[in-house]
Amino acid sequence: MRFEPKYSTYVVRVFKEAFMILLICIIMLLLGLIYKNISLIILTIIFIPIGLLLAFKKNKHYLKSIEFDEDKIEIVAYKLNKLCFNKESNLSNVKIVIEDLVLAYYPRKFKLRIETLEDGKYRTLITQYEVGNWDLNLFKEVYSEYCKIKEIPINLSAIKRSNF
Repeated sequence: MRFEPKYSTYVVRVFKEAFMILLICIIMLLLGLIYKNISLIILTIIFIPIGLLLAFKKNKHYLKSIEFDEDKIEIVAYKLNKLCFNKESNLSNVKIVIEDLVLAYYPRKFKLRIETLEDGKYRTLITQYEVGNWDLNLFKEVYSEYCKIKEIPINLSAIKRSNF
């Protein structure tokens, strides 16, 4: 089975996230100016470059496609807008995990981490955040297919978006 969401370019992915960060910062800055709250103004000025740097970093790598066969997995990833790697591996040497970023983002966000076995240790091959056309439902589909092929019992009810 192949999972390949519609590809979004690096500029589009970064622009979407940077636009939201700048919009929130402008609102915070205006509130600081209206209420003459210098600490809110300083906090906003500090947050703008940090938020933009995180947006650039989070959107740097993009998982183009994942294809599962009976005992093989093929992963195609891009760095910025160029092909980073096209890796085929045995499914027994791959681990896929959905991680919750509940403390880092509001609303609650997730990331898909793919690890491969190298030298007896699992090393992260790629981490895909919920950017571009990757979302929680697609993460669940990939994870359930992975578990079905490896015959791992799963319960996806614990992986849901809730805002406390």
